[in-house]
Amino acid sequence: MPQVWWGIHGYHLDPGVRITYIAADQKGQVIPQVAYTEPEGKATVFNSTDARATPEELARDEHRVTDCMTATGGESRLNRRQDDPE
Repeated sequence: MPQVWWGIHGYHLDPGVRITYIAADQKGQVIPQVAYTEPEGKATVFNSTDARATPEELARDEHRVTDCMTATGGESRLNRRQDDPE
């Protein structure tokens, strides 16, 4: 059975999905933009209403890839599949 990742902390585990974000500060706490790219290549971009940035700032700020460390705030967690029993 194929693995089905879900939830805010699970989507980044799907090997076909790429989630990137732009960090406007060194600690990665101010995030003006997040992009979700599906396995087929379709990208959806989310812009923050709190941490607004100009196109120039977005181009200049650090672009990062979401991984287990960034998605969970540094903790390592096991994410259940939808078909796993509780």
